[in-house]
Amino acid sequence: MRRASPWIVSFGYHRPMSAPLRPQTLTQMLVARAAARAHVEPGEIITCRVDFAMMHDSGGPRRAAPTLEALGAEVWDPARFVVIGTGH
Repeated sequence: MRRASPWIVSFGYHRPMSAPLRPQTLTQMLVARAAARAHVEPGEIITCRVDFAMMHDSGGPRRAAPTLEALGAEVWDPARFVVIGTGH
């Protein structure tokens, strides 16, 4: 009978199964909840549900638009996305 691996692999982060989970920061708890997971670790790449997104006007749109175009993607819901202007 083949034994299970003693390692958990989650998006490139390796942790021995016997290693205890560390306490999470508020950011980790919020991201874990949005990703429908019990725990997240620094360095993981995850996909999560975004409630609302904000972007600064001094470069965000200029940088984001080409990336979205290259991926063939668009803003998922314009009503839940805002660009913040600084006024200077």
